Amino acid sequence: MLAARSTVSLTKSLVGANGFQMRTSAISGPPRVKVPAAEKLGLGVILTLGVVSVPAWVLTHLKEYRGE
Repeated sequence: MLAARSTVSLTKSLVGANGFQMRTSAISGPPRVKVPAAEKLGLGVILTLGVVSVPAWVLTHLKEYRGE
């Protein structure tokens, strides 16, 4: 019961007058951990293939979709 009451009060303190306001802060600066170039390249390739694969599939099977 006490946990539910404190959760409600915490939620009310985070919400402003407009109903959507969060009080957070961000500290800008250099990254703490350097990501290796190989990992960046690998993730970039995976992301690119994921985005390009569906349109490529549709374009290669366009005749089947048209019923030709």
